[in-house]
Amino acid sequence: MPCFRSQRHLKRTSSTLRKKYTISDRSQDRVTSAALGAVPLQLLPCNNGLLLNQEKLVRLVYLGIGRATAVTFARTGKYDLALHYNTASEEARHKLLHAINDVVSAVIDVALFQADLSSYDGVRRLHREVSEQFNGVDVLFSNAGSSGGVTGIASLGEVDIEVFERTWRVNTGGSILLAQLCLPFMEQQGWGRIVFNSSVAALTGGVVGPHYASSKSALHGFVHWLGMNVAKKGVTVNAVAPALITDTNMLPRDEGSEKNKTLTDRIPVGRLGQPEEIAETVLWLANVGYVTRKIIGMDGGSYPF
Repeated sequence: MPCFRSQRHLKRTSSTLRKKYTISDRSQDRVTSAALGAVPLQLLPCNNGLLLNQEKLVRLVYLGIGRATAVTFARTGKYDLALHYNTASEEARHKLLHAINDVVSAVIDVALFQADLSSYDGVRRLHREVSEQFNGVDVLFSNAGSSGGVTGIASLGEVDIEVFERTWRVNTGGSILLAQLCLPFMEQQGWGRIVFNSSVAALTGGVVGPHYASSKSALHGFVHWLGMNVAKKGVTVNAVAPALITDTNMLPRDEGSEKNKTLTDRIPVGRLGQPEEIAETVLWLANVGYVTRKIIGMDGGSYPF
């Protein structure tokens, strides 16, 4: 979940503070400030989601889309980053911190929050801790996703109902609950942005399985309903629906693999998608106010919707 508050943030960015950032790791109750180039590498846990608030919160996953979105928002110098993680390794956290350090040019706060989003109590705790530190969330990017540990399903009978419920809890229930918790602050101030990371599978059925496709498809109905009901309150609600993006679990890690080459040949633009392209779209949705209730397909032209 992300948030940003530009005016309040600008008042804090005095010349003596520029080119510094604050890193807070709530999982270990440590807070430190460091000049750029003197990064305390042991601090950074990263994630499964992205938070932004006009005091700016951004929540995201470490790999692929989440990492790219964190770096993209950091590069603007307008967003503090509230990074959610569950089990990200120390190495992954270090890499993300270095990536942010390389692009940031203004004062931003980077806060890290551990939570298990398969638990609704975990979602509530994440929101509570983020709100305590950042007051509220102005821009929420809900980027967590799960296949329930089951992929490549060809028959409905292969998927236990417990797998459906586990997948729905993360992809649908957790995302909806997070939006529900963040929305009152947005409505009160008359401005907010909610963006979900969905999937082309929600539109086509995909190849993972019915549990995954249905969990993402449910988000689309929610986007349409919520967007209609909060538009006059200054809040927009949208989703991106990517497919075949490198550096994600959508594809084999070896970009030169035969499978990836076969998939590339089927894409009208003739290449795989890049995480940065999704990130730039999320940033655009955070900046525009005339786009809401939309599912933005990002698939290289593979599908006509």
